[in-house]
This record gives sequence, structure tokens and C-alpha cells, in this order.
Amino acid sequence: MAPKIQSGELHASIDIPAWSHVKEEENVKNLIESVWTGSHEIRRILFTFFLVVVAIPLGYTVFVQPDSPDTSSVAFLLLYVVPAAGVLYCLVSCHVAVIPPPPGPCAHGPFRNSTDRTMRLDVRRLILIANPVSGKQTTSKIVRNQVLPRFEAAGVHVQYHLTAHKGHGYELAATLDFSGYDGLVVVGGDGTAHEVINGMMARKDQHRLAVGIIPAGTGNSMMMDFQSVSDMCKDVDTAVDVVLQGLAPHIDLNHVVFGPHPVHQQAYSCNLVGYTVDQCLSAINIDDWNGLLGKARYDICALWGILKNRHAPVSIWMDGQLLSADVTVLAVNHTQHMGRGLRGCPDARWDDGVLDIMYINRTTRAKLVRMFNGVKTGGKHVQLTPVVQGKEAVLRFPTEEGLFNIDGQVCRYEGGKISVQCKPNAIRFFSPK
Repeated sequence: MAPKIQSGELHASIDIPAWSHVKEEENVKNLIESVWTGSHEIRRILFTFFLVVVAIPLGYTVFVQPDSPDTSSVAFLLLYVVPAAGVLYCLVSCHVAVIPPPPGPCAHGPFRNSTDRTMRLDVRRLILIANPVSGKQTTSKIVRNQVLPRFEAAGVHVQYHLTAHKGHGYELAATLDFSGYDGLVVVGGDGTAHEVINGMMARKDQHRLAVGIIPAGTGNSMMMDFQSVSDMCKDVDTAVDVVLQGLAPHIDLNHVVFGPHPVHQQAYSCNLVGYTVDQCLSAINIDDWNGLLGKARYDICALWGILKNRHAPVSIWMDGQLLSADVTVLAVNHTQHMGRGLRGCPDARWDDGVLDIMYINRTTRAKLVRMFNGVKTGGKHVQLTPVVQGKEAVLRFPTEEGLFNIDGQVCRYEGGKISVQCKPNAIRFFSPK
């Protein structure tokens, strides 16, 4: 007799308070900057560049020497050769690659502790939570055509739920009856995983199930850490097989407090806590460019943010020691990747009992471009900027409130401070051999 596939789609109207650690969207929108904010200096530079490299040489050619220019003249050298050489020098010195090469695979898997990885679960009953609007909005099709048939063929009972609104994954994981189940499987992206893990960590009965992720989101940056040992970061069938084999080691989580409220302003991070002085760098204010640039908006707007080169007196304290007091970018990571192809903390391990901080101090635009390319090409930026490990980090900001990122979710901090503490062995996670 085939195992029962229990649909939980009608469970979408749970009568509990809404998931509240992400502030109201309207409050967040009020803090979103324009992409032009802080760009006055770079606009002057671009105008000067256009004037020197394009307008003056063009005017000289059209009005002064309408016939073929004298290539031996001093004017020709000043108006053509010198600007061209300057542009070439900038490109070479910045190591600009129009299309950066793909990031290299992680040298090691995301685990350090090999003993714990021998612990296996007998997977017979699972709860599955899927986000139908993740990625290309094909999650429901993936669940029906690939995920459920594979579990059914393996004799696994599945109770599944489709999320109906933002924060619904949190509500489901916080309230569903876990009795008799062996695992909690998430079909979606980093945001869905973040919701579900936080919901489980908020349970009053403190019941924890091993968590598995079947990638269906846009970035799936958590799963990118496995790319050197498994295809589970991009292949649904492989991800299902990983859950079925039952290998579920313990992993750490980072506990984040970002305001005075003891419940609503704290969360667990399974990927990263990110802050950038310019919101273009963290993709907070670029959604309006989606129709024009598509996925390319992330790289283009990041380059725009780099060119603006904004910085602020943000202090970073790690285990009571001051690391920096004037930064442009910082990320407190649990994983190696900050996004698809962005390997910000190459030495991060999911079970090492420490968090990793990558931060960029005030520096030149050329160095920022080199660092950006280093992150895009497997983590070579560590030669240019610090990546530090510790157990607890405190970030202090010059403003009482502002925006930051938890696992891809835009949140608002209050009180001018964010604290992040590593919680070892917080949950179990289905992982490849």
C-alpha cells in the first residue's frame, strides 16, 4: 500500500499573530534610499570624464580639424592618446572583468566535525512546507511532479503545506504538531528557509526536527556551500535523495538582536546578517530597475554603489575587541556564500561554533572593484580585506534606525545597534555524505 500524501493547503489560515520580526513593509519603505543618493561626487567625475574623453575631442575634430587630424600634433596626443591611456590604466588597475568568471567550487564542504556526520535518521514521516512564489514561481509544479512522487516511491509519509502569505512558513513551523515526524523539509529559497527555521526555533514545546532544503528560490545561497560535494544546490532529485539518506549533523545558527523588544526584534540567521552604507550594494533599493535590467541589476547596481564609495562610522566589535570604526560593507556570516556566486567567507563552517565577519573599511574605488571581483571569483578578496572569526559580534551605527539584511530579508534595526551571537548545535540539517 502506498504511503499517504497528506495535503495541508487548507491549513493556510492559522489564527495566530503574524510573523513580526520583520518590520512592517511601510516602515521599511520609508527608510529606502534612492539609487541616486550619495552619487553627487561620482556624477561630477562622470561628467568630467565625458567632457575630457568625449566632448572636447569630438569638438576638436569637428570644429578645429574637420579633415583627418594630425596624429603627430601635441593636441592630438592630449585629446586622444592620453585619455585612452588613462581609461586603459583604470581598467587594468581595477582588474575589471565585464563578465567575471564563475566562482570556483568550495575547497571543503561546509562541515568541520566529521564525527557528528555519522548520525543518521530513519526517515519515514516528513512535514513539507513549500513557498509557491519562490524563484520562478514553479514550486507547486516541482512539489507535485518531482518531490512528492520521489518520497512516495520511497515509502515516506508526507504532510505538506503551501504558504499563503509572507511569514506563513514561520507560523506553520511554530504551530504544527511535530509528534511522530522525522524531518521538516523546505521547498523554496533562502527566505523560506529563514522563516521556517525561525518558526521552529520559536516553538513553545522546543521540539526540533532535522531540516532539509530542496532548492526552488532565486539565489539559494545556503545550498551553494555544498557545490563541491553535491549537486543538491541546483538539482531537486539530488536534494530529495539527501533527505532520504537521513544523514543529519548538527549545525550552528546565529542569534540576532536588532532592537529593544525581547521577542519581535530578534531572529536566528542561517545565512548572513548584512549591512552596506549604500543600499545599492545590498540590493535594497533596486527593485524598480527589475523591468529594465532583470538579474543584471544586482551587478550593475553593486558597481554603481562601489563607484559612489560611501562609508560611515560603523564600529564592529568581535568578542569585546574593536575591529573597525569606518566601513563601507560588512557581513556576519553563518555560511560561506552571501548570494549565488558570492563567496564572502570562504573559511566558514556550519558546525565550528563561531561566526565569520567580512568587512571592508574605507578604501579606494579601485580596491573596492578588486574586492567585488574577488568575492565573485571564489573568495580571492580575502587577500585584500579582513575576514575574522569569533563567537559574538556587536555592530554600532551612527543612526538610531536603519535597514539591514537577514538571510535576504530586509529588516529595520532600532537603538543604533545589532548584536549577533553564534548558537552551537542549534538544529540538525539533512546533508550529503
